[in-house]
Amino acid sequence: MSGGDLLGAARKVSYACTHHDAAEIGLDDNFIYEQPPLEMAQRSQPMEQVARETSFGLFRESSDKPDKPVC
Repeated sequence: MSGGDLLGAARKVSYACTHHDAAEIGLDDNFIYEQPPLEMAQRSQPMEQVARETSFGLFRESSDKPDKPVC
């Protein structure tokens, strides 16, 4: 699940500062926004998907629960 999926499931997202504000004070996290759309080979930091089958099974098990919390 991507951050966009998580945000899409939320009823409301509240925030104050932007990533541009963070960059102005030396907390530059632009890579969080820039890297995911790139092909793996083009990313500046290596990324590796691991244990998808196990994780997806747990994810599916959780999503099937009738009493799961709703965002």
